[in-house]
Amino acid sequence: MPIVALSIGLHFSRVIPKMVLLMNRGNEDLEEYRNVFDTMPAKNIVSLNLIAGYAENGRMDEARVLFEAMEDQHVVTWTSMIAGYCRAGDVEEVQYLFLGMPKRNVVSWTAMIGGFTWNGFHKEALLLFLEMQQKFDIRPSTVTFVSLAHACAGGSFPLLGKQLHTQLIVNSLEYDDYDSSCYGFCPWVLDDA
Repeated sequence: MPIVALSIGLHFSRVIPKMVLLMNRGNEDLEEYRNVFDTMPAKNIVSLNLIAGYAENGRMDEARVLFEAMEDQHVVTWTSMIAGYCRAGDVEEVQYLFLGMPKRNVVSWTAMIGGFTWNGFHKEALLLFLEMQQKFDIRPSTVTFVSLAHACAGGSFPLLGKQLHTQLIVNSLEYDDYDSSCYGFCPWVLDDA
């Protein structure tokens, strides 16, 4: 096992420690993987998937230390941080990070929209979607629409929910996931169908 070899001082290429981090990121015992990470000479986007592991396990202070130590933060690590702070309910920090992102993609926008929705800021989620489309011309994904449906249901915006459902169809997005996750709590989407 590479972790054992590293702990007794054997040296491997940069690839093996990175692969170990990737293979084991879901494990709840992140200390061992942090030790591997600390021995790596080059800490790039692949090795810093440890950030996602910390964020997924609610260990945002540790994730933040690694994130701040990155020489070149990537949209993936920014999005991991946003998702982690969303799960922690720290909407203020989420907004701070999102506004500081040098480059955003549909995944980061959707994480932010979903974070607002998850934390009960339904109107803000919908306004962010409008900004995403109008100012930045980013095409939403099916996952974006699922978050928006939750925002419409949580904020009691049935007419907007119907309009978003129409937009989903017009954009020819796969909407099986949308159907199964949204129609149960958004019955108004099917009204007048």
